[in-house]
Amino acid sequence: MFRRLQTSTVLICRMSPVVPLRTGNTRAHSAGSGLRDMIEAAIAAHKFRLSEFPWDERHRVAGIEDVLTPALVLYPEIVASNIARTLHLLGGDPDRWRVHIKTAKLAYTLRMLVERCVRSFKCATTLELQVACYSGVADVLLAYPVVGANARRVLEIANQFPRVRISVLVENEEHCGNGEVAQSTCLST
Repeated sequence: MFRRLQTSTVLICRMSPVVPLRTGNTRAHSAGSGLRDMIEAAIAAHKFRLSEFPWDERHRVAGIEDVLTPALVLYPEIVASNIARTLHLLGGDPDRWRVHIKTAKLAYTLRMLVERCVRSFKCATTLELQVACYSGVADVLLAYPVVGANARRVLEIANQFPRVRISVLVENEEHCGNGEVAQSTCLST
């Protein structure tokens, strides 16, 4: 039986009000009206969908009018529940899961995963790689070929975190040739 994971984060954004187009040119006004109508219809549809979203009162943000937007709201108990459900679906074996850091890029959520013995992660940028290493992960795959300054940055991070196994994808054999790029893209840590 498949159970859906709960939404654990919400991005809060405030829409700017639509400013009516005012122009003396009848043709431009007519074209602007069509655009304005399309924008207003899109906003109305968005508001309609939001009003149908089943809000749980436990997750209502108090003082929302004082929140700087966009803002990310994280529900730790839902994140923990989603991690537990995913591990359950994997037969309780955290080694079957290589979490993509795009979905868990906050150090807080990475640490939650590490605390539950999830050790394997993948990322696409050196910043995500660094966050993973600082969060205590054991194994990270940089799933995007790096060259030049990015390759040198991977080597710096690997040297800074010698206990972390860092793997890097390469696009061709030239990346594994001689020189600085090869040294940093063909790590064997």
